[in-house]
Amino acid sequence: MKAIRKMEPAWEKICGRNFELTSRTIVQPNGGTREVPCYQLAKTECLYIATKFNDEVHAKLVLRCDELERHGIFSSMKWGK
Repeated sequence: MKAIRKMEPAWEKICGRNFELTSRTIVQPNGGTREVPCYQLAKTECLYIATKFNDEVHAKLVLRCDELERHGIFSSMKWGK
């Protein structure tokens, strides 16, 4: 999250928008829940972020995006603004 926040100003300058910040509910072992912040990123945003990290991370993300596309997940998602 911290690394993505540092990259966001450049993305906003070029694309005119921030990354979409959201949260997920995580079920705790004791039966409770807690909200965990996360970003909901489109493929282009994921690839932008991946280029800032090492080559191994970038390769893994590209392969995961390809897998999601084969299953129709990227094409069926609604990305907000």
